[in-house]
Amino acid sequence: MRTAFGPAAAWFALGLITAWTWASAELGMYTGAPPTWGDKWNQRWGDGPEALMEEAGWQDIEPDLDLVRRVTGVEPAVRLETTQVVYTREADGAAKLYIDGAEVAAEHAPGGLDPWDAELRLALANELTEDRPWVGAYHRVALYNRALEPVEVEERYLAAAPEHLEGLQALYHFDTGEGGVVHDVSGQEPPLDLHISDTDAVAWTGDGLEARYPVLIATEGPAERLTEAVKESGAFTLEAWITPFEQTQTGPARIVTLSADVNARNFTLGQLE
Repeated sequence: MRTAFGPAAAWFALGLITAWTWASAELGMYTGAPPTWGDKWNQRWGDGPEALMEEAGWQDIEPDLDLVRRVTGVEPAVRLETTQVVYTREADGAAKLYIDGAEVAAEHAPGGLDPWDAELRLALANELTEDRPWVGAYHRVALYNRALEPVEVEERYLAAAPEHLEGLQALYHFDTGEGGVVHDVSGQEPPLDLHISDTDAVAWTGDGLEARYPVLIATEGPAERLTEAVKESGAFTLEAWITPFEQTQTGPARIVTLSADVNARNFTLGQLE
């Protein structure tokens, strides 16, 4: 991820193509799936990424490592240690990225979340096609249908916030300790429990769940409740407490994703070399 994951990138896609949010050369939030641009995407990509970025206005998002380091004081190097990553998006498109309680990037993301597909499944550690594995530890993942306030993000990092905040739609503590299911303990119904495709590829620890080898951890069916709640509010927050095991992971390697394959997605948080 960016800032926290230096040379690796945290890649985030939301709804339709709207913008990139780079916190550094390695971590970024990407709102949208390129295929939704159709022929326009294909034509402009033929002129090179610089031409496409110029047309989309992405150059204004300052994907500059040194700038991020100077402005935020955050060292954008991959850290193989526990890190809190939070992405928030208001209904008006105001989007922010936080690392360990501190805001590291902000922008306005045009477009809305109405295009989110209610047929997509929520997954960790891989794409649904099982060809984008991520290795690392999960300590906590939470999803909300509102944008958390900066003070709430900071309090969550300092462990001073209440456990269940308003708008909570899915929550995973990774404290089951055994078995092949990661339970959604948000209290919402129906729960969005995650099923581990290969329990030999993971290890339950006293501090979470480690994805040591390629594995898919996903809902058995569409995460329709989550998707519809986000579409109704037009806002969204993803909070992930994770520890990457490798500085370089490719794909982007899926950390948390609500998608079907490399093209169809509502969002993807991933790590990229």
